[in-house]
Amino acid sequence: MVRFVYERCSGGSERRSWGALDREVLFDQIASDLLERGDMSAVLQKVVSNGFPLSGRGKIDGTRQMIVTLRRMRHLKAQSHGLSELFEGISQQLEEVVMLECGELEELSREAQDPGGDADCELFQDALSEKRVFLNTLPPGIDKRMAELEGYEFTSSSARERFGKLRAWLSSQVVGSCFGRLGLARADLDGLGGKRLGECIEVLNALLERRHEAGRKGVDHEAGWFTSLVDLFGDLLGEGEQDLDGLLRRVASQLVAAEKLLESLPAGQRDEMRGLVEGALSGLGLLSQVTRLVGNLRRAFPDIAQYKSYPVSGARQLDLVDGTELMRELAEMEQLEQALAAVRSPGDLVHIDIHQVSRLLGPAGASSFQQLSDAGRSLETARLLEVSDNRWRLSPEGVRRMGAAVLTDIFASVLAGRSGEHELDSIAGVGHDVLEWTRPYEPGGPMNLNMAKTFKNALVRSASSHSGPYMPLRLAADDFEVDAMGDVVGASTVVALDISLSMPMHGSFVAAKKVAVAMHALVSTRFPHDFLGFVGFSKRAREIKPAEIAEISWDLEHGTNIQHALQLARRMLSGRYGTKQVLLITDGEPTSHFQPGGEVFFSYPPVPETVDSTMRELARCAAVGIIVNTFMLTTPGFGGPPGSNASRSAGPHSGEFTERLVSSAAGRVMLTTPGALGRHVLVDFITGRRAVRKY
Repeated sequence: MVRFVYERCSGGSERRSWGALDREVLFDQIASDLLERGDMSAVLQKVVSNGFPLSGRGKIDGTRQMIVTLRRMRHLKAQSHGLSELFEGISQQLEEVVMLECGELEELSREAQDPGGDADCELFQDALSEKRVFLNTLPPGIDKRMAELEGYEFTSSSARERFGKLRAWLSSQVVGSCFGRLGLARADLDGLGGKRLGECIEVLNALLERRHEAGRKGVDHEAGWFTSLVDLFGDLLGEGEQDLDGLLRRVASQLVAAEKLLESLPAGQRDEMRGLVEGALSGLGLLSQVTRLVGNLRRAFPDIAQYKSYPVSGARQLDLVDGTELMRELAEMEQLEQALAAVRSPGDLVHIDIHQVSRLLGPAGASSFQQLSDAGRSLETARLLEVSDNRWRLSPEGVRRMGAAVLTDIFASVLAGRSGEHELDSIAGVGHDVLEWTRPYEPGGPMNLNMAKTFKNALVRSASSHSGPYMPLRLAADDFEVDAMGDVVGASTVVALDISLSMPMHGSFVAAKKVAVAMHALVSTRFPHDFLGFVGFSKRAREIKPAEIAEISWDLEHGTNIQHALQLARRMLSGRYGTKQVLLITDGEPTSHFQPGGEVFFSYPPVPETVDSTMRELARCAAVGIIVNTFMLTTPGFGGPPGSNASRSAGPHSGEFTERLVSSAAGRVMLTTPGALGRHVLVDFITGRRAVRKY
């Protein structure tokens, strides 16, 4: 179908962003999938999951590709980083401390040697010997060696200074790993900074416990808690969070990341590093407070504690602070992956932070995400889709657009070798014996604006509320009135559509559904005086509203209750004017009918009682002047040549029913294929209306 779309010209100097052409391509894809699936939720989920093509310039990635990218990046980051040099560095520094101390002991021992000797000298030598024995028997683990040396009285000032620096650096690493921005106090952890950090942790524990006792998060006085916390410890907390929940969540994610970093290490290194961390916190007097804080935060934010740990064993070496930041980033990737996996429609994307997407997926990923998010808003702005009760559906304009496309495609096969809109008008019979009138504009309908009536409506409405000599004319939506035209003789039609389980199994359902959509488009635009109703039938029949046709799907049950379909169609046509007809589209004979008690009876192959009940209902239709034209669907090579009239239908047991249907003279019976169904039904419908007009 040829479409003309008008956009602002960029002069060729700019790359065109998401626009009308892309919207048209996307809507065509949605309409096509909707015809097959019948479930708008599933169609939109497919769009956001798989992405969609743009008009001649590539494709927008969907959430599935973003998830694949996140997993690949997460794997590469985890595999390219390691902590082995951190352990080697600590171990080497401890060895140097021990060597310095042992060297000092040896030097003192030589200086104290006296051939004559005395008791004091012997005691001094014994003390030196005990220290050498202590140093030579230090346990192998760096955490245990560190703990043993904490209580050791160094003889060497160089060794004492070196060990003090190592201990201060390790404490700084542990606090920075556990608290991130809260670790700003780590430059003076042994003094006032460590004390204030402990006070801050104590306040956080108190707030979390009071919060838990309150039984819910957003208690009224939380804003006051947050303000007081910032006033007291703003230099430690940093900037960024605007409320208590955000601050606590950040602290929780930092502590969990530190825990996941430990879990990512091999078993032996994990135990040693855990011992170092606990030793450092214990030396600062913070171990019990931090342990309590971890428990409170896990209880408050259980979702954060569920993040995975990722083994790190790569060549790029990290310290504890950088390693924890890596774990935080990996956890954010996992969190974003879960959020993307939960997306079901374009509207769900607004709940994901675009800045986080940009930070983790880069500019290209952020661009795809933004355009994917814009797609839903663009379709809604263009009034092709609408949201009602948190559910996306086709708008009236969207239904009209989809129907027009299907109708044009079907008529294209009818107009083989012809061209021009007048040919379509010729087939549809427009322009012969017509009646013209105006009516209020309805969203989704043709915009054949009648300017005289529209301006008159605006003048009448404005005059009632304006008293000055000059009256400004402002148009409102209710002022619009459009030209309409239709045949003097109307028709009343019900399309009875087989939606039993056999239809999709035989590949007939989509073709039949397209016919229903095209019929709705044809009648609403070309024959607005006509009545058109729809009935779907499987084991039972039910009326289908025109707006629901696009999303109808087959029933997951066996049974073809043509009796009930005809009965319901007869009731819908009761009291209608003009020609009354039922267009029955099915892929087989009746296998269900209502028994006298109102229960549905099903049998395959059909029993005579089902066929008899169907024929009786067919006779009732004929008695009130309703013509029933039946279109039996088959596949090429089975049941007769495609499109030919036949005395039997598509199914292997359908001869008796079809023969009785043909002999009843209640209407025509045509055997057709899914590919030819559209042109057969529409041409038959239009031809029938022409024949009526001649009388």
